Amino acid sequence: MRWGTDRLDRMIAGTHERSPSGIYMMLPMVAEYREGYVKCLHRIDARFLNSQGMIFGGYVSALLDDVTGHAAMTLLPDDKMCATAELAVSYFRPCLPDDDEFLIEAFVINQTRRSYHIEGTLKRPDGKLVAKAHAVY
Repeated sequence: MRWGTDRLDRMIAGTHERSPSGIYMMLPMVAEYREGYVKCLHRIDARFLNSQGMIFGGYVSALLDDVTGHAAMTLLPDDKMCATAELAVSYFRPCLPDDDEFLIEAFVINQTRRSYHIEGTLKRPDGKLVAKAHAVY
């Protein structure tokens, strides 16, 4: 067991000690994972609404950054750490406050000795794509 997957196992079990940013930003907990993949189900709190009544795009970006990082953790050796080197997010439709539980998934699409390229998606309950990210760790 690697430290990253141990952490993900604790998230699923509900015994993970959350970081200050995880608490204050209400970041999602992983619902399931396998090598190179993570899945989260997440309800977005109304405190993240912008002035137009939609979920703030920066918060959507933070969600995708967090979940793509979890996908990297499924592959990370015990003696390594990782950080976001690049994050690009494309938005396709708004996140609305009355949308229920969002599906956030991340897939490692390429791995080298020094980097992981990961795609993440955030979908509304009706399955429509809200945003897609490409991250490099």
